[in-house]
Amino acid sequence: MATAAFDATDTRTRILQTAQRLLRKRGYHAPGLNEIPEMAQPPRGSMYHQFPAGKAGVGVCVIENISMLEGGSLLAQVRQDAGLFRDAVKQAAQICSVGEN
Repeated sequence: MATAAFDATDTRTRILQTAQRLLRKRGYHAPGLNEIPEMAQPPRGSMYHQFPAGKAGVGVCVIENISMLEGGSLLAQVRQDAGLFRDAVKQAAQICSVGEN
């Protein structure tokens, strides 16, 4: 039973490492979902077992892994940037609505 858990963890790690290399090299949109398992060579069906959300799920996990390696700074920056963007959109909406009342 422990061997199966180790194999699943190893498979997940291989998929994430492969996805990370592809995403760093070519960006998120360039690699197709089939390209990741072709390179990682996981057992059949493992990609969807490990990442039921598909490419989006893999992408989120890659970002989380990179963020953990950088002490959480990447994820914190993404959250900060998202907050700044949200605030800018709210401000623009307020400016656009001036005089509409």
